[in-house]
Amino acid sequence: MELMAVIAGLRALKLFCTVTLFSDSKYVVDPMRTGLVHKWKANGWKRNRKEKVLNVDLWEQLLELTARHKVSFDWVRGHADHQLNDRCDRTAVEAANQTNLPADEGYEREHPSISSNTISGRSASGPAERQDEARARKIIAIMDACRDDSNAKTVQYDDSEGFQVYASTSQVAWRYRFRNLDHAYALVQAGAAIRPYRTEV
Repeated sequence: MELMAVIAGLRALKLFCTVTLFSDSKYVVDPMRTGLVHKWKANGWKRNRKEKVLNVDLWEQLLELTARHKVSFDWVRGHADHQLNDRCDRTAVEAANQTNLPADEGYEREHPSISSNTISGRSASGPAERQDEARARKIIAIMDACRDDSNAKTVQYDDSEGFQVYASTSQVAWRYRFRNLDHAYALVQAGAAIRPYRTEV
């Protein structure tokens, strides 16, 4: 996830540093550059009266880490032959495809219906249940990413042909079209830009 990548990078700094942080994730860059994240925090981690900010635990960590350093955020276009960004993308995809990844406890607190064995203390009764739980976790992560990318009010998915997510506001609707669920999930986990997969419908 893009927030975790930034947090891990800043955690590695042991002394005060002046940092220019490059990311292809507007989800991370825009709230930090505009100061919107501070408004969210002042509003009790709400985007508006109805919508809660997702990943609050990660945003809090990021704010704490940026307070220790002088950090500026710059956006770079994903998949545009930016050598270092492409390298980060490859590294993140490799990491996301590893087995036995640690649970994201903050995410699972926000989505208790799919909480992991680590949080709940319960084990799934069999491989099929574990597989369903993993699939549900992937779908929710992808839908959250599409909602954040489009500021959509409603989000639905369709896996009858590849994997598609429909996101809409009161004025416009978009379709995100991915090769399959695993392709979409790898992009989201790597923090890669998903907007190139979006078309207006």
